[in-house]
Amino acid sequence: MLSLLERSEYHLLRPLAAGRHLALVIDAMIAHPIPAMVWVDDLAVPEKALIWDKAYCYYFLGSPTTATGLLAQVLQDTVLPQARAAGRTIGKFCYSPDDWEPLLPEMLPGIAMQKLMWHFYAFEASSVSDTPLPPGYRLQPITAAILADETIEHREDVLAELWQMWARPEDFLKIGFGYCVMHGQSIACWCTAEYLSERRCGIGIETQEEHQRKGLATAAAAAVVRESLSRSLQPHWDCRATNLPSNRVAEKVGFTQQEQYATYLGQLM
Repeated sequence: MLSLLERSEYHLLRPLAAGRHLALVIDAMIAHPIPAMVWVDDLAVPEKALIWDKAYCYYFLGSPTTATGLLAQVLQDTVLPQARAAGRTIGKFCYSPDDWEPLLPEMLPGIAMQKLMWHFYAFEASSVSDTPLPPGYRLQPITAAILADETIEHREDVLAELWQMWARPEDFLKIGFGYCVMHGQSIACWCTAEYLSERRCGIGIETQEEHQRKGLATAAAAAVVRESLSRSLQPHWDCRATNLPSNRVAEKVGFTQQEQYATYLGQLM
């Protein structure tokens, strides 16, 4: 039988988090209220776990030798119906160790999946250079005023991003941080700290298509890196191996690739 793990017990997941990327996720779940549901096979000493971040990420951790049928049942009876009811059309299925990979098709029947490789970066320098913006653009922190101003274009996109990573946008304003590049009354690019723990954080970033290839992502990412360093946090960057623009921005800002890992992307609807 699988049981839901309470947030106060998330530290029990640490031994199952092999690899830098998974350790970043688990440490953030322990440190701050991130929307998630966690099922384990043993509440005292879990040997395997299924994590759903209540958005589009699913994690299979630990030994897959037993109880995969129970995990499949939880997926089919509880997790995927809730995800579909919430309008989630895509799932990113992460796993460690690799022994999970051949089991995913039988645990997720009827879901067309594509294997993808990802690059995971860490910023190991002590500082980051300033990046000038083109005329007409301005860099500023993401504040409560920006998130509340309904006249700002793409404000809802930023809020949607925050809802995926934080229990409430208020938690982001209290604990997290981020920067946006404004063009008039429109958010052209935004970059936020995510997966925060005591020592590390991840970075989420997006640039509106009409504002791409102007250096906005580099400027916004550099601002978040500087803020991270000022808080004694080591920032990390995660992107698809085939997303060459994102890889280039990470390397231009000064990130160093730490690992490569595989996931499956599945169509839920």
